[in-house]
Amino acid sequence: MIESEARRIDSASHISTWPVTVELDNGLTVTVDPTSPNTRWSIEVRDVSTSAAVLDQLLRDRHSPAPKVGRAWPGIARLATLVWLESWFPWLLEGDALDIEIASVASEMVEIGAASIARERYSRCIGTLLDLGGRTGPGDRIDDRAQVVVRKALAGAWAFADAFDKRDRTQLQRLMSIGGQSRGGRVEPERTVDDLLLGVDLSTLVAGFRTQSGGIRARRTSVDWAVVPRGYLDPGENTVTVTTQGDEVGVSVVAAESAQNSGLWTHTLGVRVFREGSVAPAVLGRLEVDRSSGEYRGTVKCAGGLGDTDVVDVYSMGDSLPAALGRDRAIAAARRHATWAAAISRLAMLDSPEFADEALRTARTEWHAAASLAPVGSTVPEAISGPVVPPSLAEMALVGIVSP
Repeated sequence: MIESEARRIDSASHISTWPVTVELDNGLTVTVDPTSPNTRWSIEVRDVSTSAAVLDQLLRDRHSPAPKVGRAWPGIARLATLVWLESWFPWLLEGDALDIEIASVASEMVEIGAASIARERYSRCIGTLLDLGGRTGPGDRIDDRAQVVVRKALAGAWAFADAFDKRDRTQLQRLMSIGGQSRGGRVEPERTVDDLLLGVDLSTLVAGFRTQSGGIRARRTSVDWAVVPRGYLDPGENTVTVTTQGDEVGVSVVAAESAQNSGLWTHTLGVRVFREGSVAPAVLGRLEVDRSSGEYRGTVKCAGGLGDTDVVDVYSMGDSLPAALGRDRAIAAARRHATWAAAISRLAMLDSPEFADEALRTARTEWHAAASLAPVGSTVPEAISGPVVPPSLAEMALVGIVSP
């Protein structure tokens, strides 16, 4: 354990995917790696003196060189993993389903400082929760795993009923008084992991320009997930096509299928070109929607054209987050593959047995890809180790086990 002057406590193992933080009411900020939540974590403490009691619930022997997680840790690990799913899961998950489970878990951790999280999430999802709750009584049929999540969420909601209107409070009270459970059982998924991966490019190939007819040179590159909001673009690799002829550079990027279906075409995306070794963009441009092709497209002028080592970065113009360049770009690619591996491994737990083995083989391939892409001397992503947080209600919804 390392408890620095900045009051940060780190586990001995590193975090190998994109981290996500959970801020608690008592000034603690917790980061957990969902691939191994009990051994890969960090805690930032604003004031040790006022947070000591909570820290002692989260950690055992927190002053030792190798602290172990404590009795309250399973709740914080689940909460952080759910927020990670919301932030980094490759497929866009159903928002209300995430809110329901985040609210439920947070409601059980009020003493740890999660009351604000529970209140905010319940206020957003109460309508969907009540609808699902109406399907978990005797005579109904809903998957028993989903049923447990919904019943717990209903039980936890009452402590925050002052945030609901009178009609919702009345319905919540009625559902809580019904008791009993539906017929339950396991519902087979409507979609396998292979179904979800259909058409998704997970290759690690990074190719230089190839000359096409008319002297046009073309190559493919990938989107850095950290600089584009989730749900707008296809999360696969090599979804950006770059063409160059003379000084003219054309860029097109594939929109997410869900965005095309739901009309999420309102986000303003841009493109920036970085010369090798430079951290300042040589040129900036804007991408426009091309509904007929399902892409965002744009053209910029770049003196001298593009070289194989120049970086073309698609980003959100509204956020303008810094681009990952050089070593950082390689780390970002490794993290994407590690995230795919973690996501596929989690969904394999929901797959039917005859499909789960194939999904796990795909996950292992992605772990190997992540390790091979990590630059020498950097933190190499590691495969799932030890128990993980079980699949969430939102993941069950993704594969069609439950419909919020």
